Amino acid sequence: MRRLAVLLLGVLLATASEAKSEVWYVPGWLRCGGAEPLAWSALTNAFPGAKYVYYDWDGNHGWGQSVTNADMAAELLAARLAALPESTRTNLTLVGHSLGGRIVVKALARLAGEEHKVGQGIALAAAMPADDSALATSGAASVRPLLLVNNPKDCTLKYAYRAARGVHGPALGLVGPARTPVNAQVVSVPAEITRETEVAAVWGKVELFKKFAAHHAVFYLSELKRVPGYLR
Repeated sequence: MRRLAVLLLGVLLATASEAKSEVWYVPGWLRCGGAEPLAWSALTNAFPGAKYVYYDWDGNHGWGQSVTNADMAAELLAARLAALPESTRTNLTLVGHSLGGRIVVKALARLAGEEHKVGQGIALAAAMPADDSALATSGAASVRPLLLVNNPKDCTLKYAYRAARGVHGPALGLVGPARTPVNAQVVSVPAEITRETEVAAVWGKVELFKKFAAHHAVFYLSELKRVPGYLR
């Protein structure tokens, strides 16, 4: 009986130590205020069985105001993460798309300065300068390599982002970082990403519209399943 009790206790302790992983998703510009069904479905498919957190921020404004709000959101996100127990943070995947990717990178840079880490950071098509100073330290706040996912065919980042006021140089999510940060993995998705991703929405059936929607989170989240090295 004593041996059985010890065995059961060991099983219980092992089960308790296997905490459910968390995935925090930070949406992009004009995508705040509630999770988009398509993007949320792609997120849960990419990280099956996790606990999901939608990290909302005030990004449904004009571009300039939204960029300012994104940088403030990064500070708030870093503070919220720093307040978590270390065991929770290191079991957490932080995923940001577009301006949400900017928030993730800048939040990680802030955490790195305070010597805190998350399990892994992932920036999908980040709408921020490819030479942003936050990139130099952001990877240090990720236990596993920070994933910087870019798409040279992303029409939104190629044209609309470059035309925005206050923007200098190409976007990180278009060309990748000017210099690869420490503890980071740069991933360029294939040019066929839009054609190979099935989208149930009406706009997903129109090839031309689908092509110019290449910045949509659903494409990057769907592609993420093919990328080695991300937390599952």
